[in-house]
Order: sequence, then C-alpha cells, then structure tokens
Amino acid sequence: MAFRLFGRFYRLKPYLESYLTMLKKGYWSFGHTDIFVGREDGVNEKGLAVAMSGSVEYISLGIGFPIASRYILDKCVSVKETSRF
Repeated sequence: MAFRLFGRFYRLKPYLESYLTMLKKGYWSFGHTDIFVGREDGVNEKGLAVAMSGSVEYISLGIGFPIASRYILDKCVSVKETSRF
C-alpha cells in the first residue's frame, strides 16, 4: 500500500474554506480555497494532488488556475493524464 502526504502552510488560514467535493461522475476531492469557483489546492481520491505556489502578477486570456485545478481533480488520475487538457 502506497502512502502519500500532501500538506501546505497557510498564513491566511482564517480566510480559507475547506471543501469536500463528492461527484457522481468524477473523483472525490478535498482541499482549500478562498474563492467561490475553482480550487487553489486539493487532492483527489486517486491521490493526485494539485496546488498553486505563488501569486498572479498579470492577467491574460485563457483558463485560470483555480478552474483548471478543479477540473483536474474532478477528472484525472495521474499527472500524465492532465497533459491531454
């Protein structure tokens, strides 16, 4: 049995919400966020972990990290599988 540990230190913990996403068609995940849509970090039931490290310095076109991370946690089993998106 493999053991995985995923942790983060939050200095802004009072402003974060913990979440548990339980999908019928997708993987369950647990993590934290300070925004309504998307995830800043998390780990899904398959052991895939995603986290943001740093801040945004500019705005550009495309899908933001919080939306991409939520989709990855919901739909992917491995890092290799994320490359199809």
